[in-house]
Parts: sequence; structure tokens; C-alpha cells
Amino acid sequence: MLVVTAYTPDTYRAFLPRWTQTVKEHIGCNVVRVELMPMRWKKAAHAKPRVILSVLEEYKEDVLWLDVDAYVARRPPALAFDGAFAFRQAGPHSMTGTLFVSVDAVDYVRHWEKISEGANEPRNQLLFEQMVHEMRPPITYLAPGYCCVDYDDRDADVPASERYFVHHAVMMR
Repeated sequence: MLVVTAYTPDTYRAFLPRWTQTVKEHIGCNVVRVELMPMRWKKAAHAKPRVILSVLEEYKEDVLWLDVDAYVARRPPALAFDGAFAFRQAGPHSMTGTLFVSVDAVDYVRHWEKISEGANEPRNQLLFEQMVHEMRPPITYLAPGYCCVDYDDRDADVPASERYFVHHAVMMR
């Protein structure tokens, strides 16, 4: 499994050192792909499927996408899942800040990239949801601790011992 992220030169660059350190410390992967997106985050959000697709095609290995505003609090009990994608579902929305992508998901990611090109929607999870609705890939839903948010009380009921990937969810304008 390869761990992947991208960041922009605005506030998100500040998260990169902690992201890198905690991924290496708790996941211990051999390859970490980090890409600088030379634009503001609203446009860079559409680059997620492109970055994931390039890694899938180049390395032919499963990918863990972890938003750069996240850190790894501890190694989760599982890092491999059935299906094309594994992510947290919170109410009606997919939380794609932590996204496991199977090497077999190339066609799904290619479709996600296609609908993201030129889209005016800054929230990439909505474009991901559109792809899921249109393509119906096999998915696994993750426990809340795999994509835990620390900026409000949304995940206050998730015990610290079950928080694996913690996201800051900074909202840039």
C-alpha cells in the first residue's frame, strides 16, 4: 500500500511535516507520494482523483489517500479492505479525507477524474459520490476513527484509543 496526499501553497503546506512524520511513524510505508498543487485548495480538490490514478497506474498497488490536514494518531487495526474503495460514511456524505483505493479501482477512479475535470464544485467528496452513484463500485464503510474530525464536536464520542486518522478540516476561503 502506498500513502498519498497533495497540498497547496496556502495554509495546507503547514500541515505537511506532521503528516509526513506520523505516516512514517505509524504506517511505515515504503513509498509516500506527496504532490504540490500550484493553485488554491478549491481548484486543487479536483486533483485528488488525478493524483490517485497516476499512483495506481504507475505502481499498481493499493493506495491510501490521506488529506494533508490529517495526522496518524495510531496505526489502525486494518489497512486492507474488500472492494474498490473504503471510506467513512457520515450521514448522507462520504468523507474522503481518508480513502483506501484498491489497485482494481482504476476504471472507477478514471471516471471520477473525468467528472471532476472542469467541475465547479470545490467539495471533491460530492464528485466522488456522483461517481459512486453512477458506477456502483464495491465499497467498504470505515469506522469513524478512520476519518475522525477534530474541529467540532462531531466526533466527540469517538474514544481516543479508536482515533486513527484525525483531520483538522481547515476551511480556506
